[in-house]
Amino acid sequence: MTDLGTRGVARRLSLIVVGIGAAVLLLTALECALRLLDVGAERGLFTSETTPDGVQTMRLFWNPQFHKSQPAQPQRQFLAEKPAGTFRIFVIGESSAEGVPYGTGLSFSAWLAKRLEAEVPDVRFEVVNTALAGAQSGSMLAMVRDIAQHDPDLLVVYLGHNEIGGHLTAEERARLDPNAFDFRAWLARLRMYRLLARALPQAEKRLDLHGLERPAAVVPVGTPRNYASEADRAVIARLYRARIEEMVRIMRNAGARTALLTLSQNLSDWPPVVSVHRDGLSPDDAAAWQAAVDEGDALAPHDCQAALAAWQRALAIDDGYALLHFKIANCQRGIGQMDDARTHFRLASDLDRFSQGAPLSFNEILRDVAEHEGALLVDVDAVLTDASGDRLVGDDLFVDAMHPNLRGHQLIAAAVADVMRQAGIPVPADRWRVDAYHDPDPDALIAADPELGVKELLSRGVVCYAAGRTECALNKLEAAKMASNDAVTRLMIERGLPPHAVEDGALRQ
Repeated sequence: MTDLGTRGVARRLSLIVVGIGAAVLLLTALECALRLLDVGAERGLFTSETTPDGVQTMRLFWNPQFHKSQPAQPQRQFLAEKPAGTFRIFVIGESSAEGVPYGTGLSFSAWLAKRLEAEVPDVRFEVVNTALAGAQSGSMLAMVRDIAQHDPDLLVVYLGHNEIGGHLTAEERARLDPNAFDFRAWLARLRMYRLLARALPQAEKRLDLHGLERPAAVVPVGTPRNYASEADRAVIARLYRARIEEMVRIMRNAGARTALLTLSQNLSDWPPVVSVHRDGLSPDDAAAWQAAVDEGDALAPHDCQAALAAWQRALAIDDGYALLHFKIANCQRGIGQMDDARTHFRLASDLDRFSQGAPLSFNEILRDVAEHEGALLVDVDAVLTDASGDRLVGDDLFVDAMHPNLRGHQLIAAAVADVMRQAGIPVPADRWRVDAYHDPDPDALIAADPELGVKELLSRGVVCYAAGRTECALNKLEAAKMASNDAVTRLMIERGLPPHAVEDGALRQ
């Protein structure tokens, strides 16, 4: 190529680069202008309100998971202007953190506020519960971005029970890959995109992240193909990790710390719902497996050791059947093999295709993110396991599959406070009055307000219904109706739970 030809190619390339650069600068300038003029802004999750005595507050009023308004509840608001010396804590998560079935006023965030006020009396605390029933990590990441604008000091994250829903197509898995999903999420937050989407509904549909996130985390009991596959779970776990990491970074950029709480659930008193055999099990192997299981079932009531031997033969054929691990765990607990029982209870939960909680891998993700991103780690799973002792975490600490009972909430709050104290947040540990607060007896609280016990029965009944356990559901709902002194509650049960009870109550975790 001649020098003249080379110079011509160089000029054309230069024009292309300049054109691209000019377009980028123009689009950037337009986006900045829209932001300066506050055009096309995302809907804020908090609204400004004035108290009767003239104090300006901010209250959570928008639910980003279900795109609807949020009623006023305890612990949902904070002062618009943060007073000097105030330590502001935001709690995010799904219904387990929100306080279902008791309400936000008896959630672990409420007990945390009481404990901190007593143990660190020279600091003013604001503990704001922004957890929402049915929430997933995507909507909570939106919440964190908004929280970052309100002078947070600490973000407390108890989140993960809702991530795994139904089966995903290959296209959906590709779209949920963290790299692809993060790009779409970034694009959807641009002011220009939001303005154009109103004129081009098809573009908005193409980038509809809300629908893709599958907010209906609880999938009705059905055939195995309804449930998340291993490939589905793997991509969901990667997305969960990416979002948790992003939450920590957002808080760090806002000058705040993050406390990641490991997840716990009812492992020993809530059997798996959907057990599935491994792929490729031959008819002969299936028959041999069933014979070994039947033998173990017959032996278990009077000879656990012999039953375990029979069940081990079944495991050698197919070790992926959730209910078999639950049976093994119960037998092992009965003869004092606690460590082995914990392992099999956990396997039973993880192998349950119905997904009644977070897999163990999520706790490993939380620990790893805490270590690499410098977040605080509150090992709730270990705390509740220790408190449960021989019960191995069951109905002693949970209302149903994954909603903690009052004692569970109190233990979580104490664990968060302990980690804060050990980290010297917000004051050095020697300034804490560790014996200044004692939680009230949960049984006394229920005795004083029997409707709390009714709420527990309702929650358990609804979760039993979701799991296809009709007898359990009917028994719990009938018991709730008999125990309640509230005419509205009794009428609701008699007429059948309305659709909104599923959305606002225990089915959406």
